[in-house]
Amino acid sequence: MVAGVGVRRAMQIYLAEDSFTAQQAYDWGLVAKVVPAVELKAATRELALRLAQNAPAGLAATKALIHRAATTPITQQLDAERNAIIDCMLTEDFRIAVKKFTSKGT
Repeated sequence: MVAGVGVRRAMQIYLAEDSFTAQQAYDWGLVAKVVPAVELKAATRELALRLAQNAPAGLAATKALIHRAATTPITQQLDAERNAIIDCMLTEDFRIAVKKFTSKGT
């Protein structure tokens, strides 16, 4: 929470137990998208379907890299990114994607 909204706002939320709106959560960067309650199920399904189109290893590596980025020195982060790319390139999903991509031209 502190990393997302800053110390002052986190103190306000936690200590004063101030509530906030969905729009405020969006404005503060706590959520990536706000939808009306009646659209929540459809929006969640749409996001899940979009994510499911990606290779699981790529998603997992990306999430791990993002979570460590703020606390990792840049050289270590770049090394981790290089290693994650290489690891993903060794998966069957990668081979299938390359084959699919290269066959489009023929």
